[in-house]
Amino acid sequence: MAVPGNETIRALAASARERQVVPLTWVAATREQDYVNLGDALSAVMVSLLSGLPVEHVAHESRRLRMAAVGTIGHSLKEGEVVVWGTGSSRWRNPSAPAGERVAVAPLPGTRLHIA
Repeated sequence: MAVPGNETIRALAASARERQVVPLTWVAATREQDYVNLGDALSAVMVSLLSGLPVEHVAHESRRLRMAAVGTIGHSLKEGEVVVWGTGSSRWRNPSAPAGERVAVAPLPGTRLHIA
């Protein structure tokens, strides 16, 4: 993982200003999973409050330049260039798997992570 280059941060900020929305990846509730932990639930709220802009939910796997607010999802980000802000990630790519089947997290091919 890398410290975000100024060009990546500038590109993300310019895109957000131009579109008047922050492209953001975070764990959101769905019909099938109608709960989230507090860190995940606050992610979109905090980014919107800090930026003064609404947020647009972007899938975990996306080639779009986006921000990722990490309550617990760092281990599942895949593809594209992502500026990460937040507090959490599992050290396992599959944290719900039995102990003997867990796989350690490492950036996947095609994914560039920047820590904000």
